[in-house]
Amino acid sequence: MPVASSTCSLGELALRTRRITIAGLTAFLSACATQGVAPATDHRPVSIDVLPAGSPCPAQSTCSTQGRFMVVVDEEPIKIRDEPHPVKISWKITPQPWSFVRDKGVDVKNGPASQQVSEKVYVVHFQTRDGVIYKYWINLTNGTDTVTWDPTIMN
Repeated sequence: MPVASSTCSLGELALRTRRITIAGLTAFLSACATQGVAPATDHRPVSIDVLPAGSPCPAQSTCSTQGRFMVVVDEEPIKIRDEPHPVKISWKITPQPWSFVRDKGVDVKNGPASQQVSEKVYVVHFQTRDGVIYKYWINLTNGTDTVTWDPTIMN
């Protein structure tokens, strides 16, 4: 079977090369655009506890008395300035019968939206380091009482 030979002028070769390069670059950029956001660095979970008012504040924690109860947070402020971004912060409440108030458990003021994972876990993602100190509200309930506190995040 005879082999077909193809001859191109230098102009045609240059045009074909440009088309291949543009097609390849377009495919590459399209693939990069659909990759999504880089995976977040997990900041260690912030533990929340609720004790009766007047209880001693546990070592290495920050406490705030709210009526008959004391809210205990094991990291205050939350410092994420030196962590690779994006970064994910998780809050976990441990005692029974306490849980986060539905859809209002953690509310970062003028910051990214928080997401309720369960009645005991909330998360928030900070995409970039911006040097801002964010106030946030923790809203907890035991089914009868509700307690609220406003610690900070240093981004």
